Amino acid sequence: MFGLTGPLGTIVDLLTVMVGFGLIVFIHELGHFVAARWAGIRVLTFAIGFGPPLVSWRKGVGFRKGSSLAAYNESQKRANAADVLKGGFAEKLVAAGVSPTEYRLSALPFGGYVQMLGQDDTDPGAVSDAPDSYQNAPVWKRMIVISAGVVMNVILAAVLFVFVFMAGLAVQPPVVGAVGPDSAAARAVVVDESGEPVAGVSAGLETGDAVRTIDGARVRRFDSIAMRAAMAQAGRPMELVVDRPGVADPLAFRLIPEKSEMTGLLELGIAPPFSTRLAVPDREADRELMAQDLARMGLGGLEPGDEITAANGEPVSRYSELAGAFEDSGGAAVTMTVIRGGATVEVVAEPRAEMERAQVVGPETGPVLVEHLLGLVPVMRVSDYGEPEQGLANGDVFARIGSVEFPSFAAGLSEIRATSGKPIELVVLRRGADGVVEEVTIPARVKRNGMVGFLPDVTTYESTLLAMPPASLTPVGGDGALPSPAAQIVSRAGAVIVSVGGEAVSDLGDVRGALLEATADERASEAERATVEVGLAFPHAMGDAGQTRTVEWTLDRSALDRLGALGWGLPLPRAYVEPEEVLLKAEGPAAAVGLGITETHRVMTSVYVTFLRLTQGSLQVEHIKGPVGIAHVGTIIADRGVIWVMFFLGLISVNLAVVNFLPLPIVDGGQFLMLLYEQIRGKPVPIPVQNAVMMAGMLLIVGVFLFVTFNDIRALLGG
Repeated sequence: MFGLTGPLGTIVDLLTVMVGFGLIVFIHELGHFVAARWAGIRVLTFAIGFGPPLVSWRKGVGFRKGSSLAAYNESQKRANAADVLKGGFAEKLVAAGVSPTEYRLSALPFGGYVQMLGQDDTDPGAVSDAPDSYQNAPVWKRMIVISAGVVMNVILAAVLFVFVFMAGLAVQPPVVGAVGPDSAAARAVVVDESGEPVAGVSAGLETGDAVRTIDGARVRRFDSIAMRAAMAQAGRPMELVVDRPGVADPLAFRLIPEKSEMTGLLELGIAPPFSTRLAVPDREADRELMAQDLARMGLGGLEPGDEITAANGEPVSRYSELAGAFEDSGGAAVTMTVIRGGATVEVVAEPRAEMERAQVVGPETGPVLVEHLLGLVPVMRVSDYGEPEQGLANGDVFARIGSVEFPSFAAGLSEIRATSGKPIELVVLRRGADGVVEEVTIPARVKRNGMVGFLPDVTTYESTLLAMPPASLTPVGGDGALPSPAAQIVSRAGAVIVSVGGEAVSDLGDVRGALLEATADERASEAERATVEVGLAFPHAMGDAGQTRTVEWTLDRSALDRLGALGWGLPLPRAYVEPEEVLLKAEGPAAAVGLGITETHRVMTSVYVTFLRLTQGSLQVEHIKGPVGIAHVGTIIADRGVIWVMFFLGLISVNLAVVNFLPLPIVDGGQFLMLLYEQIRGKPVPIPVQNAVMMAGMLLIVGVFLFVTFNDIRALLGG
């Protein structure tokens, strides 16, 4: 938030979030306090936080370390002893110059409370007969007192949102940046006004589609799309109205969100839009790693902070447009126009040879999307991005996961999931600083969520090391399984292709190029088959380590057609470019108020829908953040600047209002229901019933608090 990096920046961001939480709690309790004073109810304590007081202030006593209760009691004795007035107790204290209200800051900065005479959430029997007690106020006034905190939080959120939208909030636009293969978005059907499918229009959302509405509700940010998908009712279709470049009229799509294997949430299978500006990592070490990675991918001419404005002379402003230029290159080099520090430079890059994509069904995973080349499947590795745990390092290649040697992505993921919550032995191939590859054995443990703690990748563009080819592959969007031609030549995992048609190869991209060259005549003449000599080595096998043998690989017409149909791609990963952002800003104060009210209503509705989806099972309690998780998210958001902090606090304020007014014991909503009972029946809920309900509510809230806090801490620790 203040441009600080490292641990100091994290501490400052955390303190910023904690101060913001304190403000939200203060406003909530201020609502109760002001309403209680208006209703003539004596307020004993106005506290921020729980537990023992650190400091306190009381009119007539001043600041004290700890509580001023002892001084208050002494003043009470003096007031009772002095015949100063014939009025009530409060008047005597006022006459003695001491306020009955203590303002305190307590040790545990989670929440706060207002304690009124005769009102104690944890002890319903603590009533008072004093004329200015809670019990002696009219029921309708007590309803206002109980509701005032929630009302103040809603007002605070609306005010924060108004300020946010007057200043402008940098958000990702509701534009489709990429569509996942075989996802809900890829199968979306175009429908007419009556909801019937439109004939002759291809199915699926496309990159560049701008989402206008979801189920009739206006969409202004990409994260709103993800949120609405996650909050959707399982199995129920959604309707998206989109504006598509080159199409005059909006298109309406109907699709059903599907549960993600990675997050467990419902999603559409689309990615947000990214820009063509390269990111600038905060740490010098990360910038050096990025430079090395760019060079390895053939993009050594690019630098952090570069903005790519054109490809082969055509203007580009989005990552998808840049990717399109590489896809259309036909394998020829692409010249990129780059703005660097005010100067214009040109960078030439070779497109990446794309692989086939298919689904492989694992025993523990269901369908998993894998890359392959005619059944040649790369080995699972640790990505160069992220911070791997449990002794793993970026770039490690798995020689064994559990009992699976040289696992593919599907096989490795299935073995890890099958060992959830248990120890697992990992053997990796790790390249040292001297370039020598060594074998490292790592005793690890699979977390209960089926993860080890690394970002998975494969060796497609790193080497020709191969996993076992699957027996059959189901093409993305295809109707049936295809055979795996690689099964002819690869009989065990760990094989390495050293040559194709006499040409040396170093990765599967090279293998593809060599295969295309070796089969050019057969593909051109539409021959039924072609035979290619492939050199195989087994550097990691015990029996014939280091030996190379040549095998003949026969490819039929179907395999040749599949080979020739493969395209080209952009070698620059999305992780190295900045997200595309637009400024969501109101045109004037009135529009800002409208946006603020709309956002407040949207968030309130989302919270209620969250609880509904929890009961329906499309959301799990594990997806709910507790105080620790919220603070962690807050520190990340605080790094984006003061406007995002205000927006985040507005969200928290609305959430606090909704949760506080749920019809649950001990929170304001439960108290309001009891007052409603008293208003209707003319007498309060019996004290034994109140005690039982309060105890049940306390146990429920404490249990949920401990559960979500445990999940938050486990997530932070990678558990």
